[in-house]
This record gives sequence, C-alpha cells and structure tokens, in this order.
Amino acid sequence: MPSCICTQSKAQFREDCRLRPLLLAAQASSSLGGRFVELGALDGDTHSNTYALEKCLNWTGLLIEANPESYAKLQASGRSATKVHSAVCRRPGRVNVTAHGGGFAGMPSEMSAAYLRSWGRRIPQRNAVAEVPCRSLTSLMHENGLASGAELLSLDVQGAEELVLRSVDPAVFKVVVVEMDGFDRARESRIHSLILGAGLKPANASFRVRYSRVYTAKGL
Repeated sequence: MPSCICTQSKAQFREDCRLRPLLLAAQASSSLGGRFVELGALDGDTHSNTYALEKCLNWTGLLIEANPESYAKLQASGRSATKVHSAVCRRPGRVNVTAHGGGFAGMPSEMSAAYLRSWGRRIPQRNAVAEVPCRSLTSLMHENGLASGAELLSLDVQGAEELVLRSVDPAVFKVVVVEMDGFDRARESRIHSLILGAGLKPANASFRVRYSRVYTAKGL
C-alpha cells in the first residue's frame, strides 16, 4: 500500500513519504519494478530513504556503505537488497574513510572545512581511518544486476557526492535525491550542473526536502 511508505518511513526528513508521488510514478514507468541505489546506506535502517520502499513496495536494489562499523550493522540488518562494502570513485583503488562516526563518517579528503567545523566533533577519534575498496558506481551497478539503471538514487556521503556522480551517468536514474547541505557552495553548483547536463531536471518545488535537492527524468 502506498500509505505504508509514510507509516514505515525511516528517512531522516521523511524524504520517501514526501516524494511518494514521484517514486510511484517512476515505478509505474518501469517494466522492471522499483529499484534503488542508496549511498551511504549506514546500517540499513537509520535515516534510510529506501527502507520503506523495500518493505512496503518490494523495491530492490543496492545498498552501498564504506564505513566498516556501519557496514557490519548493515550486513546484520535483514535488508533484502544487495549490500556492498565500498567507497565510490572513478577508478578502482583504495581510499581512507573515517573509522568511526556513523552518519557523520566519510572520506576525510572530501569533507569540507565548514562541514568539519560543524560536525567533526561527532566523529570519535576523527583522525582514525580505515582503508576500503573504491569502485565506480557504474561498475558496482553492472556487477549487481542494475546495468540498465534504477528508479531512485539516494546519495548522502558527507561531501563525496560529486565524486560519486562523476563515476556514473546520472541519466540512468529517474529520481535523484542528493544531499546539498550548504557547506560547499561551489561543489554543489558543480553537482547541479552535472545532473542537469545529464538531462535531468529539478523536481517541482512541492517535492523539496531538507538539506537535499531532488531531480527527475524529464519524462517523469
């Protein structure tokens, strides 16, 4: 039931509930049903924009989490979507992520000074890092059954959003929800141009969500 999305929502700002008409339209336009990609997925429950879609509408997809502590919890979460422990970058390799921090964890190299001033204190032992694999989002999707794309991309990776979007063609998604928290305006401007350049459009103002921007395929 569509109303289940709102009653079962785990999203921090009820993004899934607010975007329900868009998500249902995206699902209806697909012969493959609803599919999602969520980065960072955390533990699969906390602040998840895809939990209710999986539980209520049987959407499937890919949950990507780089932080080792959060990924261990994700593995034990009971989520049926494919789970991948990886950071995302344009070329295969390995990168450092903060070893702790939960929803505030990420790649130190991509965290802005403004972000660290505001939230760095929420990352215990901030200088402790873990080296993790890093792959392009295109390759991760191809290897996990999403070569043709997905209805939803949910992207919240503490400053690494541009890095992720440069590793995939945003046009393979029908709805993109990307965190833009105002800590790095120049980077956010580049992200906006990158998504528009792929042929997506900003969603109607009625679909605004806090600290994120929403984009849709032009036919949606």
